[in-house]
Amino acid sequence: ARAIEETRQRNAELALINSVQEALAGELEMQAIYDVVGDKIHEIFDAQVVGIGTYDRTANAIQFPYSIERGKRQSWEPHLLDSPGFMRVVIETGEPLLIDDDAEARARLGLPGVTYEIPRSSVIVPLLAGGVVTGLITLQNMDREHAFDEADQRLLTTLAASLSVALENARLVHETRQRNEELALINS
Repeated sequence: ARAIEETRQRNAELALINSVQEALAGELEMQAIYDVVGDKIHEIFDAQVVGIGTYDRTANAIQFPYSIERGKRQSWEPHLLDSPGFMRVVIETGEPLLIDDDAEARARLGLPGVTYEIPRSSVIVPLLAGGVVTGLITLQNMDREHAFDEADQRLLTTLAASLSVALENARLVHETRQRNEELALINS
C-alpha cells in the first residue's frame, strides 16, 4: 500500500513538472515565465506566501518579479542582503533550506531573531544557471508548522531547475534580439 501511494505521489509530481515545462516551452518573455511558474506553485503548495526572486550580485539584492502573500500580488523594493537571513544563506550556499521552526533554524544557522511576523514553515530553493545562484523560490506557511517536507523541497528544486533553464533561454533570446536590432540599425 505504501509503495502504491509513493507511486501515485511520484506520478502526480511528474505530471506537475510536465505541466510547468509545457507552459514554459512557449514563453520567451521573462515576466510571463515568472507568472506561469509562480501561479502553478501557488496552486499546488500549501503556502500563503510564494516568491520568486532574482539575485543582483552587484547590488547584493533580491528583487521579486513574482510575489503573492495571502492570495494578493505584492510588489517589493529590492531587498538588500546586507544582514544575515535565510535568503542570504541560500544565495551564499546554493543549497535549499527547509525550515519548520524559525527560532531553531535561526539558532542553528547563527542568525539573529526578527521582529516581523515569521512563517511557521518555509522552504527556500536556489535558482541556478551554470552553477551560479541567480535567484530563489521561497514558500512560506504562516499558519502551520511542518507544512513542507523533503519531498516538497525536492519537487520545488526540480521546478527551480526548469525555471532556471527557461529564464536563461529567455535571456539569451532577448540578447540575440537586441544584437539583431543593433546590427540592423548599424546596417541602415
